[in-house]
Amino acid sequence: MTEKLPDDRITYAHLAIINQQDGRIAAGARLSKRSYTEDGRVWYEPYAVCSLYYDQSTIRNGSTRQAVPVIAADMLAEVDTLTEMMIIRGNSPQLQRYREYEALINAFSLSHGVAVKVAYKARIDRSIPELMALANDALQRGVSLSCQL
Repeated sequence: MTEKLPDDRITYAHLAIINQQDGRIAAGARLSKRSYTEDGRVWYEPYAVCSLYYDQSTIRNGSTRQAVPVIAADMLAEVDTLTEMMIIRGNSPQLQRYREYEALINAFSLSHGVAVKVAYKARIDRSIPELMALANDALQRGVSLSCQL
């Protein structure tokens, strides 16, 4: 995409992933749109949250590397209809290989009309603490939930 998309066409997916030793993986995600305040500060307005849970039946070896495309697919199901691009920002070190993930995820996301970009943000779970709360809730619950706000 060479043209700049308006802010209402871009969804920002902030993501925190927890990988347990027993092979369970949980993810907390917040889907939001970006806007600006009167004084020029950036504001992310959430419109959906995902509390996602995966076990050995979903992810074969329980690796985060295998889970990231599955997590992205579940987040794509919650994206609003106006979205043309989703930018995933997550705390998992595996996201440093963003080009590999972008190729894998875009293989199926472009069929939905959404391009995906991936970025590694080491401490995003500290700046948005509800991401870890969503992931921990998924571990306790044992099932995935998604909710439009």
